[in-house]
Amino acid sequence: MPPRSAPATNANTDIAAILTQLVTQLTQANGATNGNNGGNGSNSGNNSGNGGNGGNNPSQCTFKHFNSCNPLKFYGTGGATGLLQWFESIENTFLNSGCPDNLRVRHARSVLQKRALTWWNGEKRNRGVDIAMALPWDEVKRLMIEEFCPRMK
Repeated sequence: MPPRSAPATNANTDIAAILTQLVTQLTQANGATNGNNGGNGSNSGNNSGNGGNGGNNPSQCTFKHFNSCNPLKFYGTGGATGLLQWFESIENTFLNSGCPDNLRVRHARSVLQKRALTWWNGEKRNRGVDIAMALPWDEVKRLMIEEFCPRMK
């Protein structure tokens, strides 16, 4: 096997930078999509809450309906690539299930397993359940990037 052309730390830093850029692009694209929902009953715009009963149409994205879309589970492994793939998958599930902004954290946390679930439970303990569940989805993504893809120094 030929030797690597660049040290692993440079590659890890590059992956973290690419991941941050892609998450920003996904967030911007998702914001543009959510801003054009029209009058379909979902919460459009910058709704940052995740609690409540599902907004204007609570039956739109029930937990049962969300799970019937077979969201990908996230275990907290796989590094930057695994996290980026999960973000893409879960955001596709949000779109396919019609999940409004105010239910995204609530539904997404249901597919966290093993290390990722332990991390989320720690966030709930540190912040309080109500505050953790009310975090905007973009903030949860930022926290997950910090936890599961720390930049190598």
